[in-house]
Amino acid sequence: PALATAVIAGFATVAIAGLATRAVSLQRAEAARRLADVRHRDAVAEIRRGFELLRSSHATAALERLEASAALDPELAGSLVGRWLEARLHGEQAILLDTTRMAADQAEPGLPDLYSIRVAADGSRVAVGAAAGTLWLIDLGPTGQPTGPPRSIAAHDEINGLAFSPDGTLLASVGQDGRARLWRPATGELVREVAHEPAPLFSIAFAPDGGRLAWAGETRALSVEPVDAAGNPTGPAVTCRPFADVPGLPEQSNIESLAFLDADSVVAVSHDQALAIAADTGAIEREFKGHRRHLGIIAVSSDGRRLATGGTDRQPRLWNAISGELIAMLPLHPDRVAGIAWLPGDAGVVTGCRDGVIRVFGLDGVERNRLVGHLGRVWDLQSDPQGRILSAGGDGTVRRWDPAAGAAVAGTREIAIPGAWVPTLSAVSAAGRLVAPLTALTQGEVNRGVVDLRTGEVTRSSRPVAMSVAQSAVDPGTGQVAVFGYDGRGLVLADDDVRELPMPADVAPPTPFACHWLPGGGLVAGFAKDEAGSVWAWGSDLGAARCIVSGRQLIDCFGPSRGGWLAFGEAERVRILPLVDGSLPAAATPRTLYAPAESAGDGWQAVTALAWSPDETALAVGLRSGAVLIVSVADGRVIQQLTPLPTAVKGLAWAPEGRGIIAANDRVIRLCDASTGISLDEIEPGWTINSVMLASWNDDPASPWLVAWGGRDSVAPAAAGVQPGGRILSLPLGPERPTLAAGGRAAP
Repeated sequence: PALATAVIAGFATVAIAGLATRAVSLQRAEAARRLADVRHRDAVAEIRRGFELLRSSHATAALERLEASAALDPELAGSLVGRWLEARLHGEQAILLDTTRMAADQAEPGLPDLYSIRVAADGSRVAVGAAAGTLWLIDLGPTGQPTGPPRSIAAHDEINGLAFSPDGTLLASVGQDGRARLWRPATGELVREVAHEPAPLFSIAFAPDGGRLAWAGETRALSVEPVDAAGNPTGPAVTCRPFADVPGLPEQSNIESLAFLDADSVVAVSHDQALAIAADTGAIEREFKGHRRHLGIIAVSSDGRRLATGGTDRQPRLWNAISGELIAMLPLHPDRVAGIAWLPGDAGVVTGCRDGVIRVFGLDGVERNRLVGHLGRVWDLQSDPQGRILSAGGDGTVRRWDPAAGAAVAGTREIAIPGAWVPTLSAVSAAGRLVAPLTALTQGEVNRGVVDLRTGEVTRSSRPVAMSVAQSAVDPGTGQVAVFGYDGRGLVLADDDVRELPMPADVAPPTPFACHWLPGGGLVAGFAKDEAGSVWAWGSDLGAARCIVSGRQLIDCFGPSRGGWLAFGEAERVRILPLVDGSLPAAATPRTLYAPAESAGDGWQAVTALAWSPDETALAVGLRSGAVLIVSVADGRVIQQLTPLPTAVKGLAWAPEGRGIIAANDRVIRLCDASTGISLDEIEPGWTINSVMLASWNDDPASPWLVAWGGRDSVAPAAAGVQPGGRILSLPLGPERPTLAAGGRAAP
């Protein structure tokens, strides 16, 4: 008995110890889970601050918040949520030059800063001057994209200023080495050394007729030389010191910037003074007074009648260049204004600031827009003949911008389809393109359209068919387009082929409230009869339709999964059906996955959009009220609610790794964190949104594109000159941003 008691006691001790060990392990696991949860929430908070900073035009600070989030939760920062923030930091249309990513034999030594940028009058070439002394030449095509790699020339020890001749055949440069030089930009050939001063030169300019060349710098001497079309001098240079007798000017003041008003007058700035000077005599013609601190930049309008000035007092001014009268004072900038330029037609002014933000102003001085993307100060900027802005920054990049594309759409690209509406679309893997039915706004026609996101090209690949479209869907596998008309017809559009779809005989008129292609190639649609709903399906051969479900309520939306389920919204309920090999079986009984606990019966909780999580354990459910619920597929519980939209949900999409959810109503596209429901960002395209999706090709979910579609119909409010028609908005969210040949906002 004693031995038995001892054995029992030993077993009990081991068991208790084992239980204690297990309890400790469980406690540690729970503590680790709680710590991971806290770190995730903190990481979400950092990314949310990043988006808030982006909306406040603080790109560098937003990037720092993304890096802070990565330190807390690397998976979140590396997910679509983090890449979304990174993509939205790129408000530019394109990066034309990035000296920090050059090959070793081309990389800039020392500072990456790009001090000066000039655009040839015809927009075919851009010249960029670097702090390291490299002159970069970029040849551009009609769309503003480079036609080849940038060319580099070791021009000075530091380039301070550049100027193209009016015909673009010559390029002048000045540098910290005190040299002024002329180049042939087509070949990179040095034409001649114009001057070699004992002190740095800061600015150089051609007269509007190309007959004079002026330069100035630290010595406060202004030199003007007559030249011919080949850049050869036709007479001696005239040198004057217009600021020598200006009272109150500090001794060490430089001539920082100059420009020709016309063929005979030069405007130059030193300290807080701006003077118009006769080019042949150096006589002061008029003064532009008002700046309180150091002036550094000037820009003359295309007709020579207006002048823009800016500097360290942070408040640029617009002047009447003929009378010297002040036209407008722009708002106070947060830091030094280093670049200023006029838009074509003198429609407005753009400024580049040390805070990295480009601001767009009207002639009345009112700010119209802000452009964010440079991670560092903006040193200089210019506009091209098409009104696009080109900027050079302290981050070593040259970027092209659309002045109309502000923070609400930063990083996105828009394709306009005039005269047509885009009711739905899908990414088709085989084509590597988007396919959509394009419905005419006025003629009651529809045809199949193919859209290339990279080029913006839209082609119509089927003959137009007379139909007023009620519902449509695109098969992502084949690119076929199913369209259902109000006249009771159903059609399938393919390349140069239109096929009649056999319609159900038991519903009249057979007009669906929703339709969707199934993974197995079949088609499903929800019809109404006597206020009751029914689900009809066509097999992959698109033969006769069969009724799968006959219910009491209307079917408003479908959501097939990649695996084995079809979800559909039946009024306020979500019901699911099993799929067999991607198709609906002949007989199936739907299961109610979700229904509201209480219903007011007013349709406010009707289901309007559905999306399966990547692992198909949860379903995102969008309601007419704007609410978005995440429902467990296992038991139908609502496990999370996203920040609600103000109006009915039009589309939903999950991030590939399940960390984020995209929800859209007719006005905004919103990114939310899936685990907390917190709203992180919104994109407002400015037109009616039909829906949203994440598109990927070649089975590469790691490089998706956000795509939204819809348009502006003929009665929707529009900006002056903007035509009605379809719109497609995209945001590339892969690890690498693609090169896009076209982009920006829709052209009027």
